Amino acid sequence: MKKLVKLCAIFSLAGMLAGCGTTVGGAGGSKEDLNINVKDMANELKSGLTFEDTLSELDTGMALTYYGIDADSVKDSVIIVSTGATAEEIAVFEAADSDAADKVKTACEDRKEKQTTSYADYKPSETGRLDKAIIKEDGNYVVYCVTDDTDKANEIINKYFK
Repeated sequence: MKKLVKLCAIFSLAGMLAGCGTTVGGAGGSKEDLNINVKDMANELKSGLTFEDTLSELDTGMALTYYGIDADSVKDSVIIVSTGATAEEIAVFEAADSDAADKVKTACEDRKEKQTTSYADYKPSETGRLDKAIIKEDGNYVVYCVTDDTDKANEIINKYFK
């Protein structure tokens, strides 16, 4: 329980300290020549979906630490998390290359697993939401989205992943 209280405090503090995320609108360079603005995609997911909790963008360094991702593996990212009262979350990454994208996807899968374990004791109802979490990779881009509205989230993601 103390661990969960600390986690909630961290998310709350992160929400207050969150500033502008980094965005790089440069060349895609992915194996499928995608050129996605991760900030635009993350913002469209945030505004286009209904969330139970309040979501706030995390500082890039802190967010990559949550995911266990090395900063050199990511060109750009936007991570938007809930207060901790729910597992709702949006993360959009542009990896440095296809190998890094595979590592980022694995990190997202690990995050989902850790969150499922954490919420199983704290708020078991969230594990159902995590079971439906979306993790998609296309070229050098990876998206992780925890929402109840997976159909709408997939629709938005598929607009970017052509």
